[in-house]
Amino acid sequence: MQIIMNYPNLPLKARIRQLAFQFGFSAMGVSDIAEVPRLPEFDQWLDRKLYGDMTWLLRHRQLRRDPRHLFADVKSVISFALPYAKLASSSSYSIAAYARYYSYHEAIFSALTEILTQLKGEFPEIHGRVIVDSAPLDERAWAAKSGLGFIGKNNLLITERNGSYVLLGELLINQELESDSQQNPMQVNCANCDACIRACPTGALQAYELNAALCISHRTIERKQKRLEGDEPQVYGWVFGCDQCLLACPYNHMAHHTSLEIHPLFQNIQDEGSSFADYFNDVSEVDFHQKFEHSELLRSGYRKILENIQIVKRQSIGQQADSSGFFLAKGEKSGFWASLN
Repeated sequence: MQIIMNYPNLPLKARIRQLAFQFGFSAMGVSDIAEVPRLPEFDQWLDRKLYGDMTWLLRHRQLRRDPRHLFADVKSVISFALPYAKLASSSSYSIAAYARYYSYHEAIFSALTEILTQLKGEFPEIHGRVIVDSAPLDERAWAAKSGLGFIGKNNLLITERNGSYVLLGELLINQELESDSQQNPMQVNCANCDACIRACPTGALQAYELNAALCISHRTIERKQKRLEGDEPQVYGWVFGCDQCLLACPYNHMAHHTSLEIHPLFQNIQDEGSSFADYFNDVSEVDFHQKFEHSELLRSGYRKILENIQIVKRQSIGQQADSSGFFLAKGEKSGFWASLN
């Protein structure tokens, strides 16, 4: 049970920040709602049809234009960053680091709900809504506007303390708080660095732009169309998600702190030195839902995870794993890792 320290004399914003740190968030920032951040860039991205199979982004396009569509009384958007540590990845059947922890959607939603409940008890005039990927809100853009960091060439939020190893959630409240928009702690950016672009084996990244259809995370999680066997796009050993651009980013070298616990199943795999695919031998769909309860892997579902494992098996035949931890065809080297040799 979370022990909440009560300091009733603190101003509202200071109290929210205090609660955020008590619940394990590494940063919190406030945005006003006068202007929706990065809306023109998002519209251009949609118009160029770079969203892959994520056509649901088109359905809610208008809702993104004003946070009052999501919570009518909103006066402030508060962004929270929950840190997670990078984890060593195997050379095959790899799972993105964030997905090897307990579900961050559940963890952040639960924490922010408790924070809102606590605030209502201390400040009865407060009303709000918790959002964790549960509404059409560009969480990276709002987090950047609130001063938590900047959006890098990897199209992820990069923070001062944890790089892009953060998971985001938002609290929309009916109180107007002082904005942190002009107090960005990071007075630096990607400059001439293009490590993430060179590290992406599919060419999904351009500077500050993502072609989702080429992204391995999209291919392993979001794809809708099932390809004929042997005709699947390369996933380079990844079964769920991809960390290649995160691993390459210099800002992520110190990302060792986390407030999340590793999911017990992945802890067992790590302790035993087993392959993730080993746990799918003779595993039924019922077993899958039991074993991966409170895991992000439920988002993809049993059948897609099983398909991804089979794709990795087929694509790994006649391939070799390079030092970055993903499969390459014989004689091939990705641009970034080749440049290090």
